[in-house]
Amino acid sequence: MKRAALINDLSGVGRCSLSVALPIVSACGHECAVLPTALLSNHTGFEHYTFYDFTEHMRGYIDCWEELGISFDMVYSGFLGSGVQADITLNFIERLGKGAVRLVDPVLGDNGVLYDTCGDVTEHMRRLIRAADVITPNLTELCALCGEEYPESPISIAEIERMCSRLPTECIVVTGLERDTVLEIEHNRVANLICENGSITLTDNEKFPAAYCGTGDVFASVLCGGLTSGVKLTAAVRAAADFTQMCVQDTYNNGSYGKDKLYGVQFEDKLNLLKGCF
Repeated sequence: MKRAALINDLSGVGRCSLSVALPIVSACGHECAVLPTALLSNHTGFEHYTFYDFTEHMRGYIDCWEELGISFDMVYSGFLGSGVQADITLNFIERLGKGAVRLVDPVLGDNGVLYDTCGDVTEHMRRLIRAADVITPNLTELCALCGEEYPESPISIAEIERMCSRLPTECIVVTGLERDTVLEIEHNRVANLICENGSITLTDNEKFPAAYCGTGDVFASVLCGGLTSGVKLTAAVRAAADFTQMCVQDTYNNGSYGKDKLYGVQFEDKLNLLKGCF
């Protein structure tokens, strides 16, 4: 059994971050080690929330694991609340991630707007992604990492490819692309663009008329599970996109939580499908 280190925040309510990654990566057949970056009563999309910064404890986790001789086959990082946490994550990779697959989801913003919690993370994130094997930015995050303005009108795939070529990571998955942001994507479809060693692949799925918090975490977690299993990037992306779409569709067609985007998508009853996925 392979071991994955999950570096992310933990929200008590709202399906996102570690509350999504831990069950999904485990269901893919891997042991998970959790390194929290923050503890929240609920995620920040809610009107009120409590936030406890875990920075001062992160180095202690790393020191203890190193003393115990614990090693990892995968390092997957998500929300990092400060530049210091990005640097700590980079140090983690250098100390405990030797030989591991390194997946960085650069959580910085969405829909052209950077998150209020982003602070000084962007510049430090640019250093962190140099150590990553795969990164999964959305278009907002891709622009931020490149130091470019978010486009005011739809752009071409060639333009996204140009931005990807500016980054130091050889494998980039640009997530959540739609017709209103990319010219070549059909209406009612949502796509992921894979830039792998200069080669471009586009995968797409049906788009439903609903948006839920945490779907990016579902996608990245399944991708993490696939990459940890040794699945090729394109196949892992397709599996992650299909699983996420299935969760969105079922949540949209369901009641209660299905009508409140803050609680995220219902994935729990589908975890068994991941056991034979990879």
